[in-house]
Amino acid sequence: MAEKKQRTADLSIGASTRPPLKNQDSDKDFNDYFIGPRGLDHHSRWPVFLRIHGSVTPEMVLLLLFVAGWLSMITLISKFVHDLSVHRLLLTVLDFVVGLALSFRSSTAYERYNDRRKYWTQLTFASQNLARLILIHVDERYEKDAALGNQDLLAKINCLNLIAAYAVALKHKLRFEPYMHYDDLKHLVGHLDTFAPDADQPDTRKKRNVFNTVGQFLGLPMAESNTRKLLKRSRVPLDNLSLEINNHLSVYMKSIYGKGTFKVSSYQTQSLNALTTFNDVLVGTDRILSTPLPIAYSIAISQITWVYILLLPFQLYKLLGYITIPASVFATYIILGIALIGREI
Repeated sequence: MAEKKQRTADLSIGASTRPPLKNQDSDKDFNDYFIGPRGLDHHSRWPVFLRIHGSVTPEMVLLLLFVAGWLSMITLISKFVHDLSVHRLLLTVLDFVVGLALSFRSSTAYERYNDRRKYWTQLTFASQNLARLILIHVDERYEKDAALGNQDLLAKINCLNLIAAYAVALKHKLRFEPYMHYDDLKHLVGHLDTFAPDADQPDTRKKRNVFNTVGQFLGLPMAESNTRKLLKRSRVPLDNLSLEINNHLSVYMKSIYGKGTFKVSSYQTQSLNALTTFNDVLVGTDRILSTPLPIAYSIAISQITWVYILLLPFQLYKLLGYITIPASVFATYIILGIALIGREI
């Protein structure tokens, strides 16, 4: 017990003095913490309405150019060849339909986004709670035998790594990346007996060329990669790495119950509840992923939106003249912006 307290004290003292940890199997270090919402590049001194980074504006460049060309053509024809304008009653009717469609699209998208965030919060809470229980309340049998104590310590460290690996494996699963050769995962679960190593095909990953990079930046559908292609190319069963990790965690919990190194019954109940939460998050996120907005709704909303946009110059020319072009482009920016944000979420 004295040795255990001394190791804990050493860890506490060294935590504030050691340099940033760096994984030997990858080039990740402490700077990798500042990514995603924590990214320093998200800080900008520009006003919000002038920011480009993080907006859907780049994806709308080609669409707005197309719409501007269409608006210019209809306006010039109406001015110099034949008046193509129609009564604005059609615009009034379509206003309600387009507003209803975009509202439904946005509310559905945000509901799915919020559900995903709730599930990830549950996973974070359960992971932290289970890791605390294992780290603090699982005894190491050094008083009986030093070898047994070392085995218990190694098993405890392995369990903590698996708790972290579960979230990483779930992330890759939701991105249709079923293998384990990723830099943030292979060092955590490379020693496990799972289906993933046998199905590993790192050679299937192709580097993006300039066309794909630019096309994805501009939102071209033909440049978007099929995220499910790795699943299709698999030669052997992929199984579910997250579920396999959860099974290994369950085996470890059973072993410490049997050894008597995890004695408090209330803590045992909390640990089992945490594993149940892991599985609940897995099922819930998979439900959200596999139940998107029905394709018929997506097609109908897209068609209604584009019909409304293409009819704008016919209904606004008589009232606005040449101002129809910038006014309609601005209206298109608003409508397509809301639609693209809903699709991105």
